Amino acid sequence: MHDGLDLEMDVLDLDDIDGLAESRPSEAVRPGPIRSMDDPALIVWTSGTTGRPKGVTLTYANLAYAVSRSVQVQDLDGDDRWLSVLPLNHLLELTCGLLGSLSTGATLTFCPTLMPREITELLAERRITRMMVVPLLARLLQPELERRRPGHLRALFAGGAPLAPELIDAYAGLGIPLYQGYGLTETAPTVAMNTPDHHRRGSVGRPLPGTEVRIDHDEILVRSPAVMAGYWDDEDLTRESLDGDGWFRTGDLGHVDPDGFLFVTGRAKHLIVLESGKKVQPEEVEAVLQGSERFADVCVVGVAATSGGSAGPEQVCAVVIPRQPMSGPEVEVEVARLSGRLSGYKRPRLVDVWDVDTVLPTTAKRSVRRAEVARLAADRLRRRRTTP
Repeated sequence: MHDGLDLEMDVLDLDDIDGLAESRPSEAVRPGPIRSMDDPALIVWTSGTTGRPKGVTLTYANLAYAVSRSVQVQDLDGDDRWLSVLPLNHLLELTCGLLGSLSTGATLTFCPTLMPREITELLAERRITRMMVVPLLARLLQPELERRRPGHLRALFAGGAPLAPELIDAYAGLGIPLYQGYGLTETAPTVAMNTPDHHRRGSVGRPLPGTEVRIDHDEILVRSPAVMAGYWDDEDLTRESLDGDGWFRTGDLGHVDPDGFLFVTGRAKHLIVLESGKKVQPEEVEAVLQGSERFADVCVVGVAATSGGSAGPEQVCAVVIPRQPMSGPEVEVEVARLSGRLSGYKRPRLVDVWDVDTVLPTTAKRSVRRAEVARLAADRLRRRRTTP
């Protein structure tokens, strides 16, 4: 679709901004380099929550595909009015929000605040129809949207982290569809997305047109025109993640149902390995605990039990931030009630209650830093055991 596309660009010299308006076009504009669709357009450094940052090299072709397919499956048009809340280094906001709006001629408003009440006021004031969110923002906005329902809001699109089905149901009760998608920086970013025409509760939707997904030993592999060119200046890591046939190993676990909907069950690197050898996917436990209206946020991590000063095997630990002040025993009772539907070995054996106003440590793209949460929880639990 991009054959023959002329990417020669004009470059404006803004060093002489005062004289730019008065100068003739030939004096103000000089030819820019001709770009190929396979040239690097962005180098995006990943958050590095579990290791050193990696420079993901995305081409013009990667971005063009991601934008065009997102516009196609979401049925976007120039009448839409978007509110941009997430930072533009979050590729979902960049491709589906900013570039998607530009490609369709839609109106885009940049939000100057992260306060839920102010965001809700802006939604009403600007008559916003669509917005990109991460699950945490969707959860924080829900009470405000219940109090003041902007009548023009057609849909929210979520990515970046697992979305609790109960939250989707809550938004449905408000008459606002909340569509879960899935992707990675390395896939520019969208792999699959629930849409108005095709959506399934608990799934992340069907792959975009032209995107292939297969499961290899429970791991999700992706082949797509949006898959990165490679990691900047790191050929070894590129070969580890991207094979010769173009399949990218996501490191995420999941399955595809008979109707082609993709379900993401967790992250291979997040697995908690118990002394019994059984493995617990923390996202599964979190999805259950987030069903409590009394909890503002939950993070499940593996914390090593200690005995005689040495670290032992990992145990499942639930870090809970309540909406209103709750005692430790109250939180433990609620965790036990909710986790009763899980297999016994998956139920949290440790519970760490953080203050109401506390926020889980996250990256710039709002991904929870699980290693830091686990360290903080372990320190707090250790101090609690040694305090007389």
